[in-house]
Amino acid sequence: MKKTRSILSALTVMAMLVSVSASVSAADSVSLIAGKATAKAGETFSVDVKLSGIPSAGMSILDFAVGFDSSILTISDVTLGAVGNTGAIEADKDTGDVFTWSVDGDQLCMLWTTGLTDSQYWMKDTTSDVFVTITGTVNASAAEGTVVPLKIAPVARETYPGSGVTNDKIVAGYIDNSNTAVYYNVLGTAGEVTVG
Repeated sequence: MKKTRSILSALTVMAMLVSVSASVSAADSVSLIAGKATAKAGETFSVDVKLSGIPSAGMSILDFAVGFDSSILTISDVTLGAVGNTGAIEADKDTGDVFTWSVDGDQLCMLWTTGLTDSQYWMKDTTSDVFVTITGTVNASAAEGTVVPLKIAPVARETYPGSGVTNDKIVAGYIDNSNTAVYYNVLGTAGEVTVG
């Protein structure tokens, strides 16, 4: 079911985007890889987005989008895979939704974040690497052979309300015990849906 973003989640993202005290290392990178699928016009498709290479410290926030052509594809559901099922959803019930997703034009926007400071509830590498599975429908009028790219991208929005500055970051990382935002570089690999 499509959910709206919780206030806490939005504040966490904004805090990381405008953080003055932040660190990032080129060695600390994670990979987001969108899969490929083929489906006929009017039929459903399913694509995994994999997340791998998470440093041993873990990750308490991931904010990104998958760009697609909404005139050809309709997204109906997004379900968490093994990487996102950390137990945080049950343990962090009081502070809002740990995982939210929404479709905004040609972007599927996703946010996974927890306010829990215990890193056992943070995302870590798993053997399956599946972060989410995206399910949708190819529009009935789509021409056979059409290829719709699924691009890993920053969520298109202001860095914070009223800033007038467009967000250009995929936010991935955590806030450490000294309230310093630690960012990971994100290496995105596009996927696609082919109308077959």
